[in-house]
Amino acid sequence: MLTYTDIQSYVDAGLSPAEIAAELQSQTIAVENPTAWTIGSMQDAIGQELTFAVAQVIKAAAATNPLVDAAWIALSTVGLQLYTADRQAMIEQLGAGTLTAEQIAVVKEMGVKQEPKFPGVAEQDVLDCIKQKAIDQCRTDMAAILQPVQAKSSAVNAWLDALDTSGMTVAEVEAYCASLLASSDGNPA
Repeated sequence: MLTYTDIQSYVDAGLSPAEIAAELQSQTIAVENPTAWTIGSMQDAIGQELTFAVAQVIKAAAATNPLVDAAWIALSTVGLQLYTADRQAMIEQLGAGTLTAEQIAVVKEMGVKQEPKFPGVAEQDVLDCIKQKAIDQCRTDMAAILQPVQAKSSAVNAWLDALDTSGMTVAEVEAYCASLLASSDGNPA
C-alpha cells in the first residue's frame, strides 16, 4: 500500500504525479530467491564459463568437506538454494582465492531476486495518496482547532456538574455560567 511517506520527497521536489509514479515503478527491492539451483539451471543463468569455474571449486572442496560434498550432490541432482546466510557464506569462503570478487557476487546474487518495491503503482495511486494526505491534514488541523475548545468544554462541564445552586439566585447562576463561558479556559475567574 502506497503511503504519503513513500512519495513525500518527490512531492517536495516538485515532481508531477506521473513522474512520481514512474520513479516508484523503477524501484526494486531484493528478496530471497528460493530457486533450487542445479548445474544446468546455473549454467542457464550465469553462463557455461562461470558455472564451470564454480563447479570446479565446489568439486575440489567436496573431496575434504562433507558439507560441500552434500552441496555438490544437491547441485548435481535436486538443486541447491543459495539465499540462506550459510550458503552465502559458503560461496564467499569457497570462492576466496579461486574466483574473482565479481564472480562471487554473481553467484551470490543467484540467491536474491529483485522485485518491484511498488508493484502496479500508477499515476492515479499517487493522486489518491496526495488526496488522502490532504484529508488527513484537514483532520489534524481541525483537531488542533478543537482541542482548546474541547478542553474548555470539559472544564465548564466539570464546574457546572459540581455547582451547588441551592443558595444561589437565578441571576447568580446565569452570571456564573456567563463567567465560565467568557473565560479563556472554562475555569471561574
